[in-house]
Amino acid sequence: MRHDGWKQAWLAMLAGAALQISSTVLQGCVLDNQGTCDDQGRCVGKSGRPGGEAGPDFGTPSNPSGGSAQQPTSELPGQRPQGLCSSSCDDGNPCTDDTCDDAHQCHHDPAIDGTPAGVGGCLVMTCQSGIARPAEPLEPLPAGVSCGEDKRCDGAGHCKLALGGSCDDDAACASGHCVAGVCCGLACDGLCLRCDPADFDQCQPLAFGEHDPMCSEASACNDAGECKLVDGTGCISDGQCLSGHCTALGEPNSPFRCAPVP
Repeated sequence: MRHDGWKQAWLAMLAGAALQISSTVLQGCVLDNQGTCDDQGRCVGKSGRPGGEAGPDFGTPSNPSGGSAQQPTSELPGQRPQGLCSSSCDDGNPCTDDTCDDAHQCHHDPAIDGTPAGVGGCLVMTCQSGIARPAEPLEPLPAGVSCGEDKRCDGAGHCKLALGGSCDDDAACASGHCVAGVCCGLACDGLCLRCDPADFDQCQPLAFGEHDPMCSEASACNDAGECKLVDGTGCISDGQCLSGHCTALGEPNSPFRCAPVP
């Protein structure tokens, strides 16, 4: 009776341990309910031996010496619960086939040329001689695809500044438009236009009275995207003036000038 109690306690202890490690990642293998790992985390296959060979009999409490009739199970001493043992041989290179041999040694063989290897920057990559290289012919990612923080692909395989990024010239922007030092979705190269700061994807007129370098020094923008003469500048008609008022200021024979509306 005492012997039976000891045996039940021993089996319960093993069952508890099996539950505890049933989802554990061990050294060199991962359990997924198809094979087995030994007590050192090495792959041993379904039979308990590397390569699927017939395994030894580990014995049980009622048959400590083992025997040919006894088959190893996940509850036997020296074995982990049932689980496929996958070697931790992944070298992080998508262009190698990573395998583990029966001696638990890793091998990294070059993948077949042309195997997809994800993307690199703004280009589709494939494997060539075990190395990820741009696909041939080149396969650029579509324009607008993110390629980094505040960066976008330009559709030609280059990673450039996104809309709103600070720029010095058009070539720096994925959109191809650098407007007043900011990447914009449109060129906004007409008179008295600027890139809309709300979304950097549209143009809007400059504020009334704001100067545009494309206008003359004596001009400023109205709110309709036009250059108009500022007050004090000579004029011949009201339509030329930002104020809409061209006058001789009431002096005899004085030249007409733009002036504030009285």
